[in-house]
Amino acid sequence: MAVLIPSVFLIGSEMEWQAEFRARVEKDTVTSVNDTTSAHGQSSLTQFRSRLMIKMSSGSLSGAVQFQDARILGAPNNASGSTAQDQNSVTFSKAYVEYRIKNGGRMRIGRFDLPLGNERLFSRNQWSLRGRFFEGFLAEY
Repeated sequence: MAVLIPSVFLIGSEMEWQAEFRARVEKDTVTSVNDTTSAHGQSSLTQFRSRLMIKMSSGSLSGAVQFQDARILGAPNNASGSTAQDQNSVTFSKAYVEYRIKNGGRMRIGRFDLPLGNERLFSRNQWSLRGRFFEGFLAEY
């Protein structure tokens, strides 16, 4: 797969960029200072998610790479003096190569979201901070 993605980028005749930025504030239901199930006594959490994606295609071959940065501002593990490992690193949320067949089918390999039907079993889970992605091979006809 490491060879396929750069070759798609080199021969790409069409290129598309997408950027997404989401900020969300959630109210915490802290009932007392001694409540250990809450977010360490915070009254609200501020979540940020940003994504940057590039898609390239040439004929029936296409590929996409999407980077994601998701973090909770003000959380104890985000403190400026923390020496712990960074939990908020930039990750690949999507990286795939797709081949479209003339009769409406397609084959996709890599890491991608998989919303099937009404999304009860396999969904994007867009309401969560990081979303849901799967690694694998998909063949549709």
